[in-house]
Amino acid sequence: MAISAPEEGTRRFRRYPVRVFVSVSLLAGQRVLQGISNDLCAQGMALYIPEQLETGQEIQIAFHLPITGDEIALKAVVRDADGFRCGVEFCELSREHETTLAECCSRLSLTLPDNTRRRKWERRLAMNVRSGA
Repeated sequence: MAISAPEEGTRRFRRYPVRVFVSVSLLAGQRVLQGISNDLCAQGMALYIPEQLETGQEIQIAFHLPITGDEIALKAVVRDADGFRCGVEFCELSREHETTLAECCSRLSLTLPDNTRRRKWERRLAMNVRSGA
């Protein structure tokens, strides 16, 4: 089952607002950070963790899928980093992982709004958090 890219916007895949706890392993598992997701798509996730990561950094990520609660562990690459927020792209996905993520997103599409475009209040909140307001 494939999830197609939205016709509008610059995102390749539709994003869904999902809040799940995330474990991020750095340096071949020597350090593990706990965080929370902001959104999820079939190929990646935005999340908040208590340390700034570097763009291009390879990490291991583990979380429980919304709806099913199944745990999934994946390799990912940091594509965007801004303070404690980062966007990661899942990489080296097995066919099983691709199918599982696509099915999850398909089910989320029936229950959650499209989060491809950030709402104005979310941008304001992010600016306030960065400025310490």
